[in-house]
Amino acid sequence: QVEAVYRRIGYVIVVVSEAVRDEQGKPLGTVGQVGEDAFQHPLLSGAAQYLVELVKQHLQLRARFDKPGDLQRMASNCISQTDQDEAYLVGQAALLALLSGESDKMVTLLRHTEPAYHCSTGLVELARVANAQQLMPNHFLDESKTMVTQAFFDYALPLIGASLPDHAKLAKTKAQL
Repeated sequence: QVEAVYRRIGYVIVVVSEAVRDEQGKPLGTVGQVGEDAFQHPLLSGAAQYLVELVKQHLQLRARFDKPGDLQRMASNCISQTDQDEAYLVGQAALLALLSGESDKMVTLLRHTEPAYHCSTGLVELARVANAQQLMPNHFLDESKTMVTQAFFDYALPLIGASLPDHAKLAKTKAQL
């Protein structure tokens, strides 16, 4: 699929979870395991590099990887307004819960879509969510599990917030000096 897309449009962008697994259920890039979390789950960091090396070796294409989540941590101007607003909302709810005597709870975001996207907060017992995973729903991926569906876009776009900028497509003509 990577090769076919490259031949068709001249470049490929692959988005992959660090927890992606092969056909045998083994995490890709386990060489990149960087320890364990508090629940002894492996912290993985090698899947993207592993796939880059596969592309280089088998397709002889230039390849690299980026970790988009790092960008938000390093450059606050890359954090969406929705993320900023919801982070403030969660911090505020956590402080109010603490001041009212709550303990051993986690603040949750409750998503609402009517009339427009917004969130409210809730509290959940830590024992209910600690060591639990919420996986991406199957209906967010197509049958081949390689492309996201409209349902994913409907979920994700409000989190991005403002529209993404339009970038001009250059005609690749030589400038006349």
